[in-house]
Amino acid sequence: MGKDKEMKPNKDTNTNENEDLNVMVERAAMIMDRIYKSKKPLGVSPLAKELGLAKVTTFRIMKTLEKYNYLKLDPDTMEYSLGYLFYEYSKKIEKNISLINLVTPYMETLVNKVNENVNLSIMYKDKILTIKTVEGDSFALMSVLEPLAPLHCSSSGKLFLSRWTDERIKDYFENEERIEYTHFTITKYETFLKEMKKILREGISYDREEYSYGLTCISAPLFDRNKNIIAVLGISGPTNRLLYKGLESMEKEVKDAANEANEFLKKFSPEILKLKNTL
Repeated sequence: MGKDKEMKPNKDTNTNENEDLNVMVERAAMIMDRIYKSKKPLGVSPLAKELGLAKVTTFRIMKTLEKYNYLKLDPDTMEYSLGYLFYEYSKKIEKNISLINLVTPYMETLVNKVNENVNLSIMYKDKILTIKTVEGDSFALMSVLEPLAPLHCSSSGKLFLSRWTDERIKDYFENEERIEYTHFTITKYETFLKEMKKILREGISYDREEYSYGLTCISAPLFDRNKNIIAVLGISGPTNRLLYKGLESMEKEVKDAANEANEFLKKFSPEILKLKNTL
């Protein structure tokens, strides 16, 4: 007796099955996307007609999506809306969202361009708190800088101050004596008003050795979609090195990085950004 021939998979059959599967997945994605964008639940017939799909195909896909809670059927109207599984997904995604995670890629890109420390800072109890640093070239002063810095002598802090009311700014400078860390430190209300006009006009803020001799910082604001400042992106490094590299080019890189990050942050609700930005 001859040996039984070994059965080998048919490559053409596997390819066709994969293609069919891809088509079905694509159609399921189209259906869910259309229901997501609709202002009201949708039935099988109008959905099939709008997407150019056979009604029976649309029905089968939607029943499968309903089975796994991707869609929810209203038995009275026989119309579909997104299922509760998307709510669970959204909560998990929201839990993993943080301002640091959202902005870090832009910080890393900026470091690669300027090779200086890039910092992400927020305001915390009328001080500046650095919540993330991506390191560039080493700099001895950076190791002794505290994560909390006063508003009046940091490039990040002056960006927040600049968006306060005049009354609040005046209270900040006059109700408590501001420490003069170097002879460049701004400690007077009138002096800061002149600086504030330039900051608001140019959308950039400098710390020119105002906190520590030998240290210069350049920062730009990050906003939510309602144009509220929520954080600051900036670079810090030794003054001589930044001057050698060119302050104008450094400033441009910071602005470009902040602008790109701001475009991305518009996609997220202010509530999410605020939640993850609150200590």
